[in-house]
Amino acid sequence: MMLPFNGANVSVAAALAAFALFLWIVAPYGALDCDDPAWRSAGPNGAKVEACARERPAAMGGQGSGFLILRDGAGWIRGVAEVTAMSTLAAAQASWTAAGIRIAHHAEWRLPAWRPAPLAFFVEAQWRVRAYLGLIPSDRDFR
Repeated sequence: MMLPFNGANVSVAAALAAFALFLWIVAPYGALDCDDPAWRSAGPNGAKVEACARERPAAMGGQGSGFLILRDGAGWIRGVAEVTAMSTLAAAQASWTAAGIRIAHHAEWRLPAWRPAPLAFFVEAQWRVRAYLGLIPSDRDFR
């Protein structure tokens, strides 16, 4: 079934396209993507949590901050938490259950339900924007 071509549909499509472009430009893709995570834990259905350090030239090894990133089985970001000291992750243990994951003193998430790729893109983009703006939970919130 095709939607009728009218001004309202074109306006909605243009607004969605503009919003997607805004997210693509503003979202810090490099900050939440790293080739060599400092810490990793694999869970059920391909879900995983990785820790990526922030690029800070003044920080010495392990002393910098970073992000814990929850990804679903398809690789989409489903949760982000700030880590104030990456060195604290060395002894961290992840507890995976059917309902979620808990990393003591660092983060806790419910495992997300499957979403189609277009919706997963927007969920990931909102996490990237939240991380960029500092509107994500910190590991201090879980102590």
